[in-house]
Amino acid sequence: QLFLLTTGAIAVVVTGSLSWMFLSGGGNKTYKPNWEQSLWFGWGMFFDPGTQMGFEAGGGSWQKVLAVFFSVVGFVYNLIFLGYIVELSRSQLNKLHERGNRYIANGHTLVLGWTDKTPFIVEELLHSGLNRNIKSPILVMADTNEDDMRQGIDLALTGTRQSRWMSSLDRFTKRRIDVRCGCPQECDDLMRASAQSAEEIIIFGMHGKYDESDLEVVQTIIALASLPQEPNGNIIASVKNRETVPVVDAILERAEGLIALQAVNQILCLKALNPIVGDCFEMLSSFVHGQEIYIRQASECGLNNRCRTKTFGEVRRSIKKVIFIGIRHASGEICVAPEDSAVVSQDDKLFVLAAAMERMSHTKEETAQYAGTLSERTLDFRGSLSSLSNADGNGQACTVIIVNWSAGIVDLLEAFDKYMAPGSRVHVLAALGVEERRQRLQKHHLQNISIEHHHGQANEVESIQDLPLKEATAILVLGSGLDDKSNANW
Repeated sequence: QLFLLTTGAIAVVVTGSLSWMFLSGGGNKTYKPNWEQSLWFGWGMFFDPGTQMGFEAGGGSWQKVLAVFFSVVGFVYNLIFLGYIVELSRSQLNKLHERGNRYIANGHTLVLGWTDKTPFIVEELLHSGLNRNIKSPILVMADTNEDDMRQGIDLALTGTRQSRWMSSLDRFTKRRIDVRCGCPQECDDLMRASAQSAEEIIIFGMHGKYDESDLEVVQTIIALASLPQEPNGNIIASVKNRETVPVVDAILERAEGLIALQAVNQILCLKALNPIVGDCFEMLSSFVHGQEIYIRQASECGLNNRCRTKTFGEVRRSIKKVIFIGIRHASGEICVAPEDSAVVSQDDKLFVLAAAMERMSHTKEETAQYAGTLSERTLDFRGSLSSLSNADGNGQACTVIIVNWSAGIVDLLEAFDKYMAPGSRVHVLAALGVEERRQRLQKHHLQNISIEHHHGQANEVESIQDLPLKEATAILVLGSGLDDKSNANW
């Protein structure tokens, strides 16, 4: 481009010089029709449009025409040339800015990687911060165009809920959302994003094959472990294969690998088999809608030096619009769903279910201790829920219908096998061949359920009518996405 602009400038100057020599009618007092002065005329008209004002008003018509024409051509050319120089300078400055700038923050939330789920995670983080009065910024860094990331986040926040969000969007102005183009697998980009001082780091893999996505997550964990100083915050990595979870835990002590699809499948099973329990878990899984579990000091419920003890019933009735679900005594003992006559002392902690509440004053170490204590006491209700996994609530065998086949359906069937009673049946209707489906399931031993395959289109009435609709406890219609064999967990 620069070569073409330079060539064009030389051509305009030479053309102006030749035109003055042969068409000016002998020149004037300032510019003679010889080559030297004609060249100076061509350059002056090209570079400085004001040169034409030096011509006398009574001069020849051809001289005025030449002056006006080459002045306009030179003026337009110089605008184009200066615009090119400005654009070139801006491009170079942007490159230097991207290479050298640094995001300065402490205690922020860092989201690494961009997928179709990232905007919704940002929305959940915003509501979580709103409920807990957290004002630290959120930074999303991925090897994606910044404008595309901003548009994706704006769409998640204001897209289909614009009428509701426009009236309450100012609530989120206290927590800034920033996006940054960078590679999460590069230590330099992680340092520029202040990963070492982030309070929370959430890692996503690429959208696509499970193995490639998990490989990208592991590379990001290795990059975080290679920083001069390991991050101080909690690190959560979203993985898709079970084999990747121990790898993530082994690389970095603070990192934890989670398979989000397993939790989603379990909630989906509970919503199908026991809607009340499933709705409760769905409510707890989102900060946008529903409730959260908090840990409150018993002293916030009226216990003080004058009144050191109360019964759980008195405490439960002391605060409206919340549900008290348990007690952590000062001795460390945990009691879930205690009787109203249970005694609560001033030093006890209370587990509370509420829509929103101010952030508690307890430390991170206390929170981790609570979680560890709960884990040690194995407060896992899946065993008891399995006996309530049908419509009658008696642990009897039941029937479930699944329409469509997807890459994650094997994990879903394994989740149903955990929650359904022995002898239960799952009918699967899909366009995928029955033999191929059986081949994918042959390595998975399902103890409680038996699979009955039906071949047909999900949108055909004839195929639907062949299913035992009257016997079904629940009917699940899955999305008909592309079935990638590499993701099928054979």
